[in-house]
Amino acid sequence: MNYTELIASIQTYTQNSEATFVAELPTFVKQAEDRIYHMVQLPALRRSQEGVLTAANRFLSLPTDFISVFSLAVIDAAGDYYFLINKDVNFIREAFRATDTEAQPRYYALWDEDTAGLAPTPAPGVSPAPAYFFQPGSHGAGGANRPGGGNGPAPPFAFLVDGLTLF
Repeated sequence: MNYTELIASIQTYTQNSEATFVAELPTFVKQAEDRIYHMVQLPALRRSQEGVLTAANRFLSLPTDFISVFSLAVIDAAGDYYFLINKDVNFIREAFRATDTEAQPRYYALWDEDTAGLAPTPAPGVSPAPAYFFQPGSHGAGGANRPGGGNGPAPPFAFLVDGLTLF
């Protein structure tokens, strides 16, 4: 089922072709896909990448397509991986108040939706290696970045939930 067939299917099932409803269908598709991607952690939606840390800065910018962490490691100069333990922001603040002390990080916390904090502050020569679940492109946006190459939308029922709420 492609996007056009999906839209037609929703209109047929709901027996609604009212202009406001039809205009909101792309929003329903996007909301349903977002909800599914946040609830289901599919291996096809996992990415890994190596990053760069700024000297004397304990914060790591998260990728723009980030949904949630699978794991976070740091790589030392010898190429050895050290996986960090996820902690609450308050633990990081309380246990590592001296942010100018640099050492091998052991912990991380999701500071906000765009940033992770590492503790202690990373020493020079380490690089981050986050593995995370990412937000693929929406089916409504052409589906080019969807897992499986855009071979169909998320289950139509998920779209109907939002569509029927509008009634």
